[in-house]
This record gives sequence, C-alpha cells and structure tokens, in this order.
Amino acid sequence: MTAAIDTLMQTASQQLADLDYAASETTCLDALAAARAAEDWALYARIVLPLQECRRQRRVHAADQTVQVGLAKGADIPQTGCVVFTAPHEPADAHAWQTRSRAAGRPVEALYAQAAHRKTWRIISIVDPTLACPVPAPYQQFPQNQPLESENKIKAGHFFISAGEALGNAALERVTAEPGSLACIDQLETAIAAVGDHEILHQRLADAARALAATSTPPTSS
Repeated sequence: MTAAIDTLMQTASQQLADLDYAASETTCLDALAAARAAEDWALYARIVLPLQECRRQRRVHAADQTVQVGLAKGADIPQTGCVVFTAPHEPADAHAWQTRSRAAGRPVEALYAQAAHRKTWRIISIVDPTLACPVPAPYQQFPQNQPLESENKIKAGHFFISAGEALGNAALERVTAEPGSLACIDQLETAIAAVGDHEILHQRLADAARALAATSTPPTSS
C-alpha cells in the first residue's frame, strides 16, 4: 500500500512541477484517501502540504483573473476568477458554478455573501450553509456584473481573501476534538470541505495526523 501511495505522490509532484494544479490536487486527494484507509498517519501528514500548495496556486491563479463582488439576476458569470455570489443567487448556485468550472479545469474560487447590511455582510459556506460568519462590508460598493480592473480589482481581491480567511477561521472554531484523535482528523476534513482553501486548517490537519501517528502502531509496508 505504501509503495502505491508513494507512486501516486511522485505523479502529484510531477504534475505540480508541470503547473497542472488541478490534476495534482486530484492525485493528492487519491493518495490522502489511500493513506487514511491504510491508517498511515505519518504519510497522510506528508500528503496534506502538497495538497495545500495545489489549492494555494489555484487561488493565486483565480485572483489573477476576474475578481467580482455581486452578480445581477440573469447575468453572465465569469469563466474564471474569484466571484462573491450575492442575492438573488443562493449558496447552491455558487457551489454549482465552482464545481462545473473546476471540472472543466478552470481556476475559480467562489464565496457567498448575504449583503443586506451596509456595514456588515454575512459569508456563508457554499458547501455547508450552517457555517457562516460576519465580515466588514466592502467600504466601496463594487459594480455588479462587471469585471473589476485596476484599483477596484485590488480592493475586491483583498475583500475576497479576507472573507475567505474569516470563514475558514469560523470553521476552525468547530474543531473541538483532541489533536491526537481520529475525531480531530474527521472534524478538520469536514471543515476543509466546507471552506476549500484555508492554510491554517490544512496545517492543523497535518499536525493532527502527525499527533495520531505518534500514538499509533505503524502500518506494515507493502
């Protein structure tokens, strides 16, 4: 089993070197699932950081494209980039767009915001709508359904990143299990699935796997 996982990670490393981040992420996830099935938590921990790097690169490339806050009803949604969906859309609409776009190999990141108040918006997970957090509203109302350029794009990008970080921090607060337990791994995996890319969550997952490895019997190599 370990040899097969090592082969997967060699493939993932080459894909990462070739800048094929989507393929590398998929391969890392396959390797992670195999390491979990084998209860090889030390190997699991080593896989998490390359996975995090794939996701970080996707976010960087998405941010280099369109950055848009808000979409009008019936508006065309950008093919690539970062989009904060708002009413009349629902979190499920953001999730569907992100899923379709990533399946097509496009670098995209989606968030959903309830933008009913001028000073505070509520960011809601597009995977788990029970996960939400307040964030300061953008100090400038960005034009809806228009790709942002220059200074506006920078401001929108900063808002997107800070809102995503806040949602990830809210997910981290739900992780209450002991670090060296399987329950902690489960809670962190659930948190990451709910928010996508969040560096601290990935780092905590690697830490939790190392802690579990320290108290577990190493699997037999095969």
